[in-house]
Amino acid sequence: MTGSEKFFRGAIRVVFLGAYGAFLWASLHHIAFFFHSFEPDQTDWTGSYWLAISIDVTALVMTTGVMFFRKGMGNWSFAIVWFFILGLTSFSWVVNWEYAVQFQNGNLSRATDFQWINPILASSFAFLNLVYSIVGEFFNAKPQTADDLDQEIARLQALNGKQKQLKELQKGTGLIQQAKEKLIEVKDAANEVFTAGQNELQSEINTATKDPPIETVKTPELEQVEIPSEVDIEDGQNEPQAEYPDDVLSVLVKFPKVQSWLTTSQRTATIEQVAEVTGLSKRRVVNRVKDGTLKRNSRNQNLVHVSSVIEYLKTDPIANRLNGDTGAMPVLQLVGNR
Repeated sequence: MTGSEKFFRGAIRVVFLGAYGAFLWASLHHIAFFFHSFEPDQTDWTGSYWLAISIDVTALVMTTGVMFFRKGMGNWSFAIVWFFILGLTSFSWVVNWEYAVQFQNGNLSRATDFQWINPILASSFAFLNLVYSIVGEFFNAKPQTADDLDQEIARLQALNGKQKQLKELQKGTGLIQQAKEKLIEVKDAANEVFTAGQNELQSEINTATKDPPIETVKTPELEQVEIPSEVDIEDGQNEPQAEYPDDVLSVLVKFPKVQSWLTTSQRTATIEQVAEVTGLSKRRVVNRVKDGTLKRNSRNQNLVHVSSVIEYLKTDPIANRLNGDTGAMPVLQLVGNR
């Protein structure tokens, strides 16, 4: 900025400040007279002048402030502040107009066509303060540089990002909701691991406390008549009545409750029943239904086909682990011909 530009800017500020002072001085006297007319004590003007200052000075300061802070204000805030400024300006103009009408004399009586407009012009102090504030802002405006534009772009980008984040939080899909879903998944996985560990531990305890196998010793005297042992009776009771393929028999060994579905020719089961039979969490069963591993019944979406459950149990490692399957072949007791 050159020296002449600085001088010109300084001169404009001095002129505008002088204009503000002149308009306020005249208007404050008129507004104070208005409020004083309603006071019973006609000697005390203190309250009347304070009321006048609260009208005109507030309007002037707010007009200057809204010019200075307009970039950081939202649209609604900007509109409300301007509505308030215009309300104070209108009030001051009306009071000054009433004062002008009351004390207008005949010095300007020759211009009869303008008798009606003279009080309006003589009472426009608040409006002139408003106009001077708006025009004075143009002299304070500076051309934007590249750095100013970069800062404005960075500000707008940051504001846009924060607004998007706020909208996501308000919709319930923000970081808090995502963290909550992750915690639920971790909790379900921990419960499954804990259940698998408990089943494995129980299986080891049962194996350790199981009675040693009974060795069958045959003698010539017992070859003709032999009484079946308790183990044979138990195996006969637990043996499935129908003949099934080897892979289905493997599922029945690991999941004995499935046999009740086959025995009763049950073709469908609820999600709760599948979870109870397999030992899986209800959430995992629902996920398998969603990805199509477990087939829904076409007539009732709450039921799944037992056949799809059996096919799933043949190969799912998690379900087998939860039921104590370590991948080893089952130990069978061989009994010779009797």
